[in-house]
Amino acid sequence: MRRSPPMLALSKEDERSAALARRAQQGDYDEGEKLERVNTEDLILEQLARNRVFLGDEGLQKLRSSFIIVVGCGGVGSHATAALARSGVSKIRLIDFDQVTLSSLNRHAVATLADVGTPKVQCIRRRLEQIAPWVMFDCRNELFGASVADKLLGPWTLTGSEPQQPDYVIDCIDNISSKVELLHYCHSHGIRVISSMGAGCKSDPTRVVIGDISVSAEDPLSRSTRRRLRLQGVSSGIPVVFSTEKPGPGKASLLPLPEEEFQKGQVGELGVLPDFRVRILPVLGTMPAVFGYTISNHVICEITGYPIEYSMASKTRDKLYDGVLGSLQASIERLARAEAGQDLVGLRIPVSKDDVAYLVEEIWRGKSVVSGLPNRLSLIPWTRPAGGFRIDPDWEKEGQKFVKLELKDLVCMTREEAQRHEREVLLGGKQAAEVYDEKVLQKVQERLDEAERSRSICGDDRGLRSTPYGVLTVAVAVSLAECVRNTERGRVEQPYIEAAPPLSSLTRQILKASSVHFCTATTATTSAADDTNATTMTDKITMTTDLPDTTRQQSLYFDLDNLEVSSSDDDDDDDDDNSPAFGGGGAGPTPYFRSFPQRPLINFARNANRPGRRRSSQSSSPSDREVPRWVKVLAAIVFAPKFRRYLTVYIILLVVFFTGWEGIMKPRLDEDAALIKALDIESEESVGGWFGSNARPPLADIIQMRTLDPSLLPSKDNGRRLVIVGDVHGCKDELEKLLKKVHFDANRGDHLILTGDLINKGPHSAEVVDLARSLHASCVRGNHEDRILLLRQQMKLKNTLHQSSDKDDKERSDYSERKVARQLTDAQAAWLEACPVILKLGQIKGMGNVVVVHGGLVPGLDLERQDPSSVMTMRTIDLETHVPSSSRKGVAWSKLFNKYQSLLRNENDNDNENPESSTMTVVYGHDAASGLNLQKYTKGLDTGCVKGKKLTALVIENGGQKQRIVQVGCKDYREG
Repeated sequence: MRRSPPMLALSKEDERSAALARRAQQGDYDEGEKLERVNTEDLILEQLARNRVFLGDEGLQKLRSSFIIVVGCGGVGSHATAALARSGVSKIRLIDFDQVTLSSLNRHAVATLADVGTPKVQCIRRRLEQIAPWVMFDCRNELFGASVADKLLGPWTLTGSEPQQPDYVIDCIDNISSKVELLHYCHSHGIRVISSMGAGCKSDPTRVVIGDISVSAEDPLSRSTRRRLRLQGVSSGIPVVFSTEKPGPGKASLLPLPEEEFQKGQVGELGVLPDFRVRILPVLGTMPAVFGYTISNHVICEITGYPIEYSMASKTRDKLYDGVLGSLQASIERLARAEAGQDLVGLRIPVSKDDVAYLVEEIWRGKSVVSGLPNRLSLIPWTRPAGGFRIDPDWEKEGQKFVKLELKDLVCMTREEAQRHEREVLLGGKQAAEVYDEKVLQKVQERLDEAERSRSICGDDRGLRSTPYGVLTVAVAVSLAECVRNTERGRVEQPYIEAAPPLSSLTRQILKASSVHFCTATTATTSAADDTNATTMTDKITMTTDLPDTTRQQSLYFDLDNLEVSSSDDDDDDDDDNSPAFGGGGAGPTPYFRSFPQRPLINFARNANRPGRRRSSQSSSPSDREVPRWVKVLAAIVFAPKFRRYLTVYIILLVVFFTGWEGIMKPRLDEDAALIKALDIESEESVGGWFGSNARPPLADIIQMRTLDPSLLPSKDNGRRLVIVGDVHGCKDELEKLLKKVHFDANRGDHLILTGDLINKGPHSAEVVDLARSLHASCVRGNHEDRILLLRQQMKLKNTLHQSSDKDDKERSDYSERKVARQLTDAQAAWLEACPVILKLGQIKGMGNVVVVHGGLVPGLDLERQDPSSVMTMRTIDLETHVPSSSRKGVAWSKLFNKYQSLLRNENDNDNENPESSTMTVVYGHDAASGLNLQKYTKGLDTGCVKGKKLTALVIENGGQKQRIVQVGCKDYREG
């Protein structure tokens, strides 16, 4: 009989997870009682455990308290919502008017066959509540539009607490009109938003990136959205998720509408709504998920503040635009040089890098119009102007000149094609039809017409100047352009009714300023089939423009600096409500009004450099005439770009100066003043004698001071070296490694000096003493030697120095020190007792009188009067009482000592032939917290050897002219 394998024992973590899972399955998410709330929090934190350790407690709390709005709950929106709910977002508003269809199951995140025909928002809520019951959903089964934006994007009010504004809005709409309205609303109201571009016809997940909407590429949805937003003044500042995958042969594309549908008529009724797409867009089910999770990942990281750097924050095509702009500048210079008698010094072109990006990406699709190649692109005028490429004399200002150039005249080619075009067409006198085939000519004309339509819709200043009396209407141009685009893609809008469409106040003012009036056909009904033809639209719309005569002239111009439009006509200008074009009958002056944001010319072409600009005194409103001139001048200065740049720089410099003063200079100056005050001669009486209170008490068992044998000092002749080592603390291996690194050789004349704390804490205190004795080293008495020797004397008096007493001392707090005391032999202890508190080395060139101590010295006090205890333990000095301390309260003694020595040096510079002899340099240890501290008159060498840091040596050679620091790494010997 076959035996089943034994069950594996669960770990404690697995058992806890299993118990929590059983509670969750039993519905233990009830928040009614206090105990249940605790249980609920345990369940939630366990379910979010991986996010918690990734984002941290603070990041997870931010995510759980956030409020996210998802607009569009199809393939992309459902995956984004599922990821947010699983990650911890507790308040989610879902907005979608549509229902789950059978064809959407290939890409929907949570929908099943049972959900077909139900609202998408309710489907997502119902399924995700089974995964994360704590998430609160606000389901809005509505179509998003500008008229309901305030309501749908309003604050969260379901929980009864204070209204919470949305932290992020996720746009997953696939209808252009609704998408543009949503993005424009969020951008204008300062709501953070991220938008999903088209996932249809895409198959490469590695091409999905995040970037600004201004740099999205290879995406028809983003291109259309970007253009419409540009018309409303939004050109950047909205992050989007898009795919850079290029279309190609064999790849999916928008399906054509069957011919039989056209034959049936009423094609516009095939869409879900009149303004929605009719043709089918192929979608690979995996790609909406990639888009959705990319969006949710971005939102999670943004809300929690998690650092993330995208590999593509932009198209990184700035270099391309710079190259195209430079190539265009060079071409115009060559063309202008071909015109006789022109001075080209200061020649500029009225085209900015933004203009180049717009032309290359939006109009010419990033490819050459001739060959379709995307590499080495260049812009070049398509035709030669009638007057040639001559410098416009009206635009010359401050030595800057330019040739008249309009964006609608530029085409995109490769550099080689542009050179040929320049040689044969622009300079050779040929017509474009003689050089290019019909296909290229037709494509160029289509793109130029498209640029002209966009230019007229945007109100491009250059186009208005070239046609001051031409037809201008935003409403008609938008309708005509939409009809043409819809016809091209097989989609037809609702029939265009005979009444004029609703116009915004801005559009009506533009129409009034141009003296444009609608004349609509009187036909009551039209056929939808007729509306599919864009040309029939022109039969229903006619426009008239008042032409100038001898008694009246119409002048329309744009002021790019103030983004205003004005008309000099003072007879027939009507206000918004009384214009005959809009049903009124009154007349009145037309005030200035705002226009759409422009792509401005470069700086030199701004500010009163326009030819033919004329402002009529009658065009200004009474309120404008009442403004004093000095106010206008002041406003012009304040709002000038150069003034703002200078002001920004000055503010930054002021902030940097103030921060540097408050954070660096002022504390240092205050400290320096305090040091000088403490060293003032007048303080001598206030403290009972200058540092006199620190006189050494009589300690018969301590050697106060000893002088090093002068023959051991280094000089240029004897080749000797002094190797001064910081606190060793019983680290014998590290000391040997350091001596090996400095090539220490006592036989060659090297002498080793130790700054105290030779023993204790480390594992080999006795061995370190033996090594120092064998090398005939000099050592000063440190606080650890002093404590061990004193303890050894007490243990000897109590007869507990023998090893058998070791087991009785293990419970004592000073057990480790007693252990070291027992390890030392009488000879080793005698050697340590012979170490002085202060070791005078003598005069060394470049250092003055050199002294080695363990802790420090009180400045201005004779060495014989220094307190041995303070010398071994001091770290700071109180500036008021001049009393040294082993704690860190007060000023570091080294700062006061250096200040005293520098003042002493200044006093003796003129009175002494060798002022260096009157100064003193102290080499010390003891202060591991400060580490290596090298100042002019103090050298701190304790670098925490026993703590696993460094063991440091100061090597003095060549008579003192050469000093260097040598360090080795150490092992951490601290207990525990």
